Amino acid sequence: PRASAMEWTRFLQAASGPVAAALRTKVVDSCPEGAEIDPSLTIVELPYSHGSRALLLHLPTTALSIWRALQSHDVPVLRLPATTALVASALCTIRRRAYLVEVVGDAEGILKSLYPDLRGRLLAAVVGWATRRAVRSASSTLYVTERLLQAKYPPNQRALREGISDVILNADDFSTASPLRSFQAPLHLAAIGTQEVTYKGHDVLIRAVAQVRCRGYPVRASIVGCGRCHDSLIQLAVQLGVSSSVTFIERIDERKALRAFLDDIDVLVMPSRSEGQGRVLIEAMARGCPCVGTAVGGIPELLDSSMLVPVGDVKALSDLIVRLIANPALMQEAARANRELAEEFRYQVLQPRFEQWLSRSLKRDLPPRTATAST
Repeated sequence: PRASAMEWTRFLQAASGPVAAALRTKVVDSCPEGAEIDPSLTIVELPYSHGSRALLLHLPTTALSIWRALQSHDVPVLRLPATTALVASALCTIRRRAYLVEVVGDAEGILKSLYPDLRGRLLAAVVGWATRRAVRSASSTLYVTERLLQAKYPPNQRALREGISDVILNADDFSTASPLRSFQAPLHLAAIGTQEVTYKGHDVLIRAVAQVRCRGYPVRASIVGCGRCHDSLIQLAVQLGVSSSVTFIERIDERKALRAFLDDIDVLVMPSRSEGQGRVLIEAMARGCPCVGTAVGGIPELLDSSMLVPVGDVKALSDLIVRLIANPALMQEAARANRELAEEFRYQVLQPRFEQWLSRSLKRDLPPRTATAST
């Protein structure tokens, strides 16, 4: 999958030597925009594998590419959850190499939400065990949450550990206008996220919109995302009779366009069934946008309990939307609180903490070299 150039930029700015990023890409041209912004960044292309069968087929090639990257770079940084990171962890163990980990999501939780049957629960248990083992074996661990991922994937007692978000905001990401918004009917909701799988909960929002409209309240929604579930979500809106009230947007690529979109909506909804921290949630907060989310993952660390609903609870979400429509002052207060909290995610706040963590990690157990491999 595509990764954000910001994930490498902070390593480029903190490291004293070249950085290699190992990516699973469909073709070479699919490497993220901005990946070559610095000559010290090298892209190590890995085979793109969709599904367990393709993963097993490409496993030897993937392992060989990662093995070579470990030979030519000194400090492996493994970004979890990812199959490639689990492979790299096993290879580091074989080579007796110390490594660092970034824990950015809950793989076990995602798999449980996607595959609730027995086979899915078994797969989730295996992946959860492998992820916890990889984290426990790391010499230093960075989490994007303050509490949630630390509790689920604890480090070993000797490891350095720190909670620092990977959502780093620059000045342009913040709204310069007053957080006081004017909310006019119909209330404009939005959800943004991949539709390759169902854990982002876009179907829950569509059903909630249908319930709210059935209760006589004016509301519309824009849903941004693409993937295998896209057509089924469109069909769901048609079946529920809300196709004219739900707009589907496949992607918003430019950050300037995303900021304009967040300024145009009334409420961002994150009805995820599983979540690490929620990048778009923090980006919306920086625009002074009221936000609603499920009580899962790192979302409760960001939103007041009054703006949270249980996972998959369509009625609770529709009730909250109705309450917001009836009480604009509640949205104004949420907008103000969100804009204030987003200040903690400024580059000037997070990058020094990240550089301190990386410096301490490199001095502690790893060889005194310079290069970093990020998987």
